[in-house]
Amino acid sequence: MSKIKKKELIENAVFSIYLEGIGYTVAQLRDDCQMEFFDIIREKDEWNGINLNEEKVLFCIVVAAHRLLALLHRNIKLEVIFNERARYLVGLNYSSVRKNTGIFGLNLIKYGIVFDPSDTRILVQDLEPNKHKDILYSFELLSMNGSVEKIKKRLTTYFNDGINLDEQIRILYPEVELPPKGYTRIKESELDRLYELE
Repeated sequence: MSKIKKKELIENAVFSIYLEGIGYTVAQLRDDCQMEFFDIIREKDEWNGINLNEEKVLFCIVVAAHRLLALLHRNIKLEVIFNERARYLVGLNYSSVRKNTGIFGLNLIKYGIVFDPSDTRILVQDLEPNKHKDILYSFELLSMNGSVEKIKKRLTTYFNDGINLDEQIRILYPEVELPPKGYTRIKESELDRLYELE
């Protein structure tokens, strides 16, 4: 099996990922440097007929794809139907320093198809760990990810323990407990009902 090459890192390319002791899962590159990881696991690296439009997206993060070549096992785009569902355009970005921790907190923001930090709308400012715990559990931090080990650790934790959370959230909000096993993330469409948006 040949190694993944940089020229294969294009929009809608789909790759299998091997997790030692667990099996194989799948990721898809999307537009604007985003990569989706799916709630799908196989003992063998076999994917014929899988329709990713019907599979749950575990998380979608901004990536430096060229730094993740060691994460990607095999290009499987020709074996699957790639995901064409619209990406969420809501995420977390840094806010002001929190007095009790001395480190940055987070805002929940809405952004465009192409992320431009000067063209975002703050939906909820200065997230609080108790009041906004579901937001912290449900949306992704809009910072560049290029660590193979961190992504593997997150996937392994999910498939072993059922917990899906970026460890960076707990660094910024150390008082936030891990979400319960099998936690269902809130959707963008539910925000108006659950929170007073700005």
